[in-house]
Amino acid sequence: CPRLHPTDAERAEGAAFLPDPDALWVGVQPGASHAVKAWPEASWVALGKALLAEGCRVAVCGGPDEREVGARVAEAIGPAALDLTGRTRMRQTMGLCAALAAFASADTGLGHIAAAVGAPTVTLFG
Repeated sequence: CPRLHPTDAERAEGAAFLPDPDALWVGVQPGASHAVKAWPEASWVALGKALLAEGCRVAVCGGPDEREVGARVAEAIGPAALDLTGRTRMRQTMGLCAALAAFASADTGLGHIAAAVGAPTVTLFG
C-alpha cells in the first residue's frame, strides 16, 4: 500500500475535529461513489451502534456529496456519533484518519487514504 505522510500540523488539525482525543475513535464512511459499492445504511448504523457498545467513539466521514447519507447514518446511530461528512478538506482528512484507531468503508478513495496514513482499515467489497 502506498504511504501518505501528513505533516505534524495536518495531524494536529485533523485530530482537532475529535472532541475527546484520548477516546478510541473509529471512522466510518457510509457513502460510496457508485451504488454497487455502497453497503446498506442500516448496516452502517448497526456497526456504529456496535462500536459504541464496545466503548468506541464513532466519527462518520465522507465528502461533500455524501452529506445526506452521513447525516442520516449519524442521526440513526445516535447523539454519540460525530458527523464530519463534508466538513474536512483533503489534508485535514489525512490528519483525521491518522488520528483514528480504525476506519471502515466501502471501496472508496477515503478508505485508501486511511490505509495510506496507517490507520487500520476494514474495506467492504461487493
